[in-house]
Amino acid sequence: MAAFLDRKCAAIDEAVRIKEEQIRLLAERRQILIQEAVTRGLNPDAPMKDSGIDWIGQIPAHWEVKRLKHLSEIFRGKFTHRPRNDPRLYDGEYPFFQTGDVARAGMFLSEYRQTLNEAGLRVSTLIPKGTILITIAANIGDVTILDIDGCFPDSVVGFKPRPEIERDFLYYSMSAMKTIFMNNSIANAQANLNVDRIGGITVCLPPKAEQNVIMEYVQMANEKTDRAIGVKESQITALREYKTSLINAAVTGKIKVL
Repeated sequence: MAAFLDRKCAAIDEAVRIKEEQIRLLAERRQILIQEAVTRGLNPDAPMKDSGIDWIGQIPAHWEVKRLKHLSEIFRGKFTHRPRNDPRLYDGEYPFFQTGDVARAGMFLSEYRQTLNEAGLRVSTLIPKGTILITIAANIGDVTILDIDGCFPDSVVGFKPRPEIERDFLYYSMSAMKTIFMNNSIANAQANLNVDRIGGITVCLPPKAEQNVIMEYVQMANEKTDRAIGVKESQITALREYKTSLINAAVTGKIKVL
């Protein structure tokens, strides 16, 4: 029986490994697609020029490059009270998001595990729905859009886009730049970014009409990738359930082991 189960389980584990690798490749391809769309555009025949930025390279000739601080209002989250876990500040009506919540979110953030009360709000800041967020400590460079009003510690930075850039285009641009954000982090007790460094990072700026076309293209590609990943995840769940049922059937004598 042991040899039978080892053989069957090994085959199932290998099938799971392959599907997990396929998910990884789908996610990697998504990032490449987004980065190319927000730095090269969608027209392969467009005249190009040097952006002057090493990591960007060539961009369409009619595009600009601008620093984040010139494209958005940038501000840092706040939670000044010490100790941070003082129970007198929690269990109220104000969502209190952490870097882990941002990391787990997709494009939009609404799920949280902690709340602040009125006393907690006085040592923090309520950030409005629609703000782009980036983590600058712990898991550096995770980006999302706030889908409800909420509070944040100073390990999260908010961006309110200026009129010349669409919010979702800026989100996609920033989400393609995790490596850039990490490379700009400062190593001390733990790696982190500061607001000045973030504001100095450069992004591409196409005309607004073109931003909207790119946003629509990326959104459609994202939905297609999400569906493909969802299928793979369902297959992995089914394989693991089959493995469990196979083991149970073997040890209870419900199947014959040859």
